[in-house]
Amino acid sequence: HRTSTGDTVKTAQSILTIPPDGSYSIDLEYGEILVEYSDYKKPRFKNVGVVVVNEDSTATSIPELLNAVVPPSDAQLIEFQAILGDAVSAKDDAEQARDEAEAFANALDLVNDLSQAYEFATVAEMTASSIAFPVGKKINTFVNNTTSNAGGASYTVSDVAVADGYGNHALSGGNVAVIIPDSGVVSILQYGATESNANNKAEIQAAFDSGHDVRIPVGVFNVSSSLSPTRDDFTLFADSPQSAFLVANGLNGYIISSTAGRDGLTIKNVGFSNGSDTSGGAIDITGYTNTIINGCRSVDSKGDAILTRDCSNGGISDNEILNSGGHGISTAGSLGTTVFFRISNNYIFNPAKSGVNISSSSYCTANSNIVRHDGTGGIHLGGYGGVRLSNSSKNCTVVGNVCSGMSRGVFVVSTAGQSNVITGNTLNQCGREGILVGALYTKVSSNIIDGVGYERNANYGGIVIDDSKRITINDNTVDRSNGDMGYGIRMLGADNEGNIITNNSLFNYQADAFEITSSTTEAIIRDNYTRDSDAPNIASSTTITLPAQTSTVNITGANTIDTINGYSNGRIATLTFTNTATITNTGNVSVVNNFTAYIGGTLTIAWANGKWVEVGRSHATS
Repeated sequence: HRTSTGDTVKTAQSILTIPPDGSYSIDLEYGEILVEYSDYKKPRFKNVGVVVVNEDSTATSIPELLNAVVPPSDAQLIEFQAILGDAVSAKDDAEQARDEAEAFANALDLVNDLSQAYEFATVAEMTASSIAFPVGKKINTFVNNTTSNAGGASYTVSDVAVADGYGNHALSGGNVAVIIPDSGVVSILQYGATESNANNKAEIQAAFDSGHDVRIPVGVFNVSSSLSPTRDDFTLFADSPQSAFLVANGLNGYIISSTAGRDGLTIKNVGFSNGSDTSGGAIDITGYTNTIINGCRSVDSKGDAILTRDCSNGGISDNEILNSGGHGISTAGSLGTTVFFRISNNYIFNPAKSGVNISSSSYCTANSNIVRHDGTGGIHLGGYGGVRLSNSSKNCTVVGNVCSGMSRGVFVVSTAGQSNVITGNTLNQCGREGILVGALYTKVSSNIIDGVGYERNANYGGIVIDDSKRITINDNTVDRSNGDMGYGIRMLGADNEGNIITNNSLFNYQADAFEITSSTTEAIIRDNYTRDSDAPNIASSTTITLPAQTSTVNITGANTIDTINGYSNGRIATLTFTNTATITNTGNVSVVNNFTAYIGGTLTIAWANGKWVEVGRSHATS
């Protein structure tokens, strides 16, 4: 229709579909009508013409209507086409308006529907949005930022949380998007940490402060100031200690540092590096209880790699510590406040001081650690050892460790407390002593010491007691190997009393199997086995003479010995028997009953008050 007439509006179209029976009924309003026709085979309409419908029209059928059609003029055709174009545009506009209305309604539903999550590509898009999300709405982001292209997270909208710009983000309308942890864990990437940042302190500390456990993904993340746990029962873990690293970048301190004294801290599988710094290390905590440091890796610490002070009930295990500038692992603090700590199964390579240093500690255990030095520096540091006990440490156990290339295998400093146990350790290529004990009531048993005196000084001994009382040394094996070990076991100083040395095997010493100062009192030395491959051989007879400057001799033959010459005041000698010779009490020798040795038996004697006095024996028949 070109005109509006009656109920017919200008531009209206009437489309007639004739059914198979041919019946139809058409009501036409007055006006000019453009008639177009198309059959079912040709979907395109053909212009038929224009007909004027008024009170004079007599058409009662389509043929009659078509007979009344006259071809439209060009002007009429153009006008009808314009009308049709306007109709099409109006239709499109109406459909678009309808779609927009539906989209708005749907969007409004998505914003307010708490059962569905709203999504943004990045955190920046979320915070820039003008949408006022209701409380409780869930929002997802695909990544935290385009720099890391990672760190996607889920958030919930809160009206009480405070925005920090890391895990809690301000939204339009005043609410805050609060990160939702995944099974109680958040990633530092979700808080904006990136490998390109020179300092991720703020981002990672925000994750620490979130109240959730924290994960470090694969990557290298710099920090320029220390990170501190801020709650009890906190866990920090990484995907791999070889590929997920926290790196000190101008920090010159400890990467993890806290004096808060909290209960429950776990640090697992985290890599630490202090490479370019001049001081500091990986972990330094004070006053913690129930602490676990497991599976971590520390490289190039400038001080102690892992340091605990005044901590109790904890474990440091299965860590790898390379090139520490101080001790590898150290417990310290006020006297006796570090208790019940287990240091086990760690690998410590090239520590500048001790591998494991237990200081001011009680009831602590160092077991099954491997401490190794390549000999370029640490071997010459006399004040340290593979495992070191100092500063009133007492009731501690050093068991099953392997220490190689250190200055001393195990060092119990004179300031250490009493009742420590050193057992079952393997100590080799020691620069100085295998074991040095300077504290009371220490038990040294079942250790294997293979190689002593690698600093090429024959004054060192396999096991040395220095000014100590009530020390028990039994069932140890000491061999010089390729070192310059002078003595198997030495007792030095002016205050050795009540020490017991039994059932030890001493091989290939250069000077003596034993060196015992004249101030030693109440010592028991017996049933030890000694063998010096360089010792001279002396045939058994009624009278024998010991060569000067020799503490060990091999006695051959099976004759009875009554008198032994070559004595001097305080001289100690060990006789090793290659046959079943006998020594009696009839000459200048005082032994417990007569002594008859098995092959390989030993008798240790000392010259005192004009006689050789028995000090100890092994493998004797009587």
